[in-house]
Amino acid sequence: MIAFLKRLDKRQLFLLIVALLVILTVIGSIIANFTYLSDDEAKTVRIAVVGPMSGPLAVNGEQLRQGAKLYADVINAEGGIRGGRVIVDEYDDKNDPAEAVKIAERIGGETGTIAVIGHWSIATTKAAAAVYGRLGIPMMSPAPIDEDVLDGNPWVFSAIFNTRHETAFAANYTRNVLGQKTASIIHDLSPKGEAMATVFDDTYNRFGTRVRYKWGFDSATDKFEARVDEIIADLKPKLDVGTIFIAAEEPQAAYILRKLRDNKMRNPVVGTSNLATRAFARAVAPTDEETAPYTNGIVAATPLLFDTANEEAQNFNSRYQNRFGSPSDWVAAYSFDAVHMLVEAFKRGKRQPDEKILAGGRRMIRDALAESRKIEDGIRGITGVKIFNAHGEAITPVLMGSYNGHSIVSALTQLQPIKQGTAANYIEELKQGRVLYVNDRFMYKTNVVYTGVQVKEISELDLEKGTVTIDLLLCVLVPT
Repeated sequence: MIAFLKRLDKRQLFLLIVALLVILTVIGSIIANFTYLSDDEAKTVRIAVVGPMSGPLAVNGEQLRQGAKLYADVINAEGGIRGGRVIVDEYDDKNDPAEAVKIAERIGGETGTIAVIGHWSIATTKAAAAVYGRLGIPMMSPAPIDEDVLDGNPWVFSAIFNTRHETAFAANYTRNVLGQKTASIIHDLSPKGEAMATVFDDTYNRFGTRVRYKWGFDSATDKFEARVDEIIADLKPKLDVGTIFIAAEEPQAAYILRKLRDNKMRNPVVGTSNLATRAFARAVAPTDEETAPYTNGIVAATPLLFDTANEEAQNFNSRYQNRFGSPSDWVAAYSFDAVHMLVEAFKRGKRQPDEKILAGGRRMIRDALAESRKIEDGIRGITGVKIFNAHGEAITPVLMGSYNGHSIVSALTQLQPIKQGTAANYIEELKQGRVLYVNDRFMYKTNVVYTGVQVKEISELDLEKGTVTIDLLLCVLVPT
């Protein structure tokens, strides 16, 4: 080593010393930052992520957990929050309401949790929400729930649209954009499944179109598979079934889809956002290659589509895949954004002199979220600027995706809300087909245009002049 140093001239030795100092400074900074953030428990911000970490919906739980932890990694690398480290604790409620209540009670005990992200199903969320409300713990739901879960509980918020809204939107899109005048419904007999079937049916009836057939099944019994066989046998000979709307959770929806396709029934299939999750795809088949023949062509509502998302969402998707080695979906993105909203709400608040640290932090988050009613007060995340309505529900646009094989991409026509105050002749726009009236709002039909470039030949490269001849093929796909 000494002999090596003696061979260096003064300039090389100086550069070597500078480089070593830079490396030591960076390492020291990382160690100091980690030690400071991790050792000061009083400044630690603990956020619980609760969902189905095991069982048939474990993929959703994985997306929730990893999306939240990725945000914690990002903010901790930037110095944490108010000098404290953000820690994400995970809890498995097994998608069971009774277990969800037990976990909610435990979180409200001695865990030091300042806020909760969860749960997944409406049943578990509703059961746990009552506990969080009683204990004064802010909860952010990353999945569609019903308004009655939010009403009367100021501690519960939703990061996404509600189930009725997305169902009505999907029905309207199926009828008026896809032009499917004939439709039928296969639905769970659970309260959620019944409500979705009713909303879809009612929406079709508003346009003078009757849903042809409705088949129900009970996913809570061991007769589910036998009942699906009965539905398939009844459905198969009918020629007027049309588009099939599946109102079911991911495992049941996947099973029904496989049965339809295996029995050579090629009816178009439409669903809500649970059909746009990785959990649904994995329930259909264990690999993307096996999934593609079943899912290709399905149209589903979703709050996020990465192929047309903003730069922040694209960066999230890349970071997620680099960090976990697997694709993300909207569930992971909304879990990431839910942590972000809770953290930003905490940053905005100010604890009152007589408040304890934990109770004050929880109250600060609740108040900041409740006050985010206008765009200028909203919280910007990877899924856009989030503001909340009087129910505590984030105002989120419904997008429509279409499966291209195993990947869900933007459908070629999207519906965008017309901003209030926009001068337009809505009646004339309706007549021309440029505007639709969806969920009590006028919306513009917006076309998504896909473009691609295929380089066929590169020739006549001139480095001195900086010129080259490129023969390429430009492809443009537009809605018909």
